[in-house]
Amino acid sequence: HSTYQKNELIDFAGVSAEKVHIVPHGPYYHGPPQADKETLRRRYGIPLDKQVALFFGDIRPDKNLDLFLRAMVPFKDRLFLVVAGQAKQGISIPRLKSLAEGLGLCEGINIKWLTYYIPYEEVPNLFALADWLAMPYSSSFTSQSGVLNIAIAQRLPVLVSDLPTVGELVRRYDIGVSIPPDNLMH
Repeated sequence: HSTYQKNELIDFAGVSAEKVHIVPHGPYYHGPPQADKETLRRRYGIPLDKQVALFFGDIRPDKNLDLFLRAMVPFKDRLFLVVAGQAKQGISIPRLKSLAEGLGLCEGINIKWLTYYIPYEEVPNLFALADWLAMPYSSSFTSQSGVLNIAIAQRLPVLVSDLPTVGELVRRYDIGVSIPPDNLMH
């Protein structure tokens, strides 16, 4: 899906560049939201006076939700996080909730947990109520991201780990901010 992945495949498979073509992911448009930002925030119980970050999709170890929770502590008075998606690959939602509580991130004040499969029609609502999308992925994340494609389609800026696959798109299209992966200090 990206230049990085094309070059990686050429090197790995030992084939000529002419045999490998980039097929863009394309936007994943889910339609318009059901209401405006303020109405949606009220519907979901999200504060109107805080900046809202959305962490969306499968919750897996390589997506670094635990790191993001630690990173948001200094900003908890003005930042609210919506976590929307299912736990995968041995992730424990109770453990993540306990970590958040231990960091002083309170449910309803700093964070909203929507830890279920998000139905198709609910996706645009979550992207519309947010101010930006959090993608603090680990350096072990080597794929392209469907979540990034939804953000692009919904015109939501992103904070993304500067990985070869996703950072390339963020820089090329100026759709957000890239940070070093696996780094709590940025």
